[in-house]
Amino acid sequence: INTSPTGLLLEGLWQSVDDRKSFIEFKKGMRISTYNSTETESQPFILSDACMNSSDSDNGLDKEADKFISQIDDDMCWYIESLDENKLVLAYMGRGNLLTYTRAYSMNPNH
Repeated sequence: INTSPTGLLLEGLWQSVDDRKSFIEFKKGMRISTYNSTETESQPFILSDACMNSSDSDNGLDKEADKFISQIDDDMCWYIESLDENKLVLAYMGRGNLLTYTRAYSMNPNH
């Protein structure tokens, strides 16, 4: 469990801006994906200064403290473009697309 300021801010439930039925939750070192109230994935993640997964570890990006979320088992990595109390923007390293989330307090898509 990462207790850095970024790690603490990341903890919690986030709802996709593009698809209101899609949620991610960062909880006790796990990244949990939920779609339409059904859990679709639950994997451990590492918050670090660079991508830790094999496909993205040599991406040529400079190291930045606690700016990368890696799922080693799934060989996936996201760069934290921005993060505050209410908004999270991730760049998926595999495709480079941006994923935008807002802080959620329930999995009600209308929330």
